[in-house]
Amino acid sequence: MSPEEGKEVIIEYNKMKSERDTLIDDLTWYKAKVERLERENEDLKFTKKMHLGHIKYFSNNNELLRDEVKSLKQENKELLLQIEELESEINDRDEWALLKMEQEGE
Repeated sequence: MSPEEGKEVIIEYNKMKSERDTLIDDLTWYKAKVERLERENEDLKFTKKMHLGHIKYFSNNNELLRDEVKSLKQENKELLLQIEELESEINDRDEWALLKMEQEGE
C-alpha cells in the first residue's frame, strides 16, 4: 500500500468512525425520547382514568340532583295545593263571619 492509499484509508476510516459516533449519539437521543414519550403516555393514561372517574362521579351526582329536583317540585306542588285549600277555608270563614254579622245586625 502506498502512502497515498494509506491516507485515503485513514480518511475513510475517520469518516466511518465519525458517522458511527453520530449514529450512536442519534440512537441515545432517540432512546431518551422514547423513554420520555412512554412516561408521558403513562401520565396521560393516569389523567384519563382520573377524568373518567370525575365524569362518572358527576354523572351519578347529576342523576341524584335530578331526582332531588323532581322530588322538590312534587313537594312544592303539594304545598301549593295546601295553600290553596287554606286560602279557600279562610275565605269561607270570612264569608261565614260576614253572614253571621249581617244576621246579627238584622
